[in-house]
Amino acid sequence: MAVRIQTYLGLLYQDLIRAEQLSAAGRLPPVLPIVLYNGAQVWNAAETLEPLIEPAPPVLAAYRPRQGYLWLDERRLAKVERQPTRNLSAALFRLEASRGSSEAMAIVRAVIDWLKDPGQTGLRPAFAVWFGRVFLPKRRPGIHFPPLTDLMEVYHMLAENLEAWTDQWEQQGLE
Repeated sequence: MAVRIQTYLGLLYQDLIRAEQLSAAGRLPPVLPIVLYNGAQVWNAAETLEPLIEPAPPVLAAYRPRQGYLWLDERRLAKVERQPTRNLSAALFRLEASRGSSEAMAIVRAVIDWLKDPGQTGLRPAFAVWFGRVFLPKRRPGIHFPPLTDLMEVYHMLAENLEAWTDQWEQQGLE
């Protein structure tokens, strides 16, 4: 992952240079690379390039790449008891780790309440689209969902379908 992050950052910087989108001082912007992990396995990838490169003579130490990234384990963060309140990232992590329909419904309801603020108009449709394109397909593979663009659509669709889905999951588990 550290190698991929270095590659992505290099490509981003090349694009910014090519598009002449540098700062007024002619410099590239700082970038905080973030890796969001939601896998079931324990993360064991190196978080910087240094441990992936063979040791070199001390004279080359100054030229050794040190690219790193901020790693966030969504499942671990979802279990933290004192999460920030009214935080969309924390809500998304909890939603991805949710195990039941009532838990998912409560999280979506809280997100709807948080995003009522007029300053959050851009996040409301973005969250609805994420829900329809990422969350639902992972929970209900093989089912086509209509495009979702409104958070209340998400909530009502969940309210209408989650109980039936839970019954189907239980039946599949018994089979």
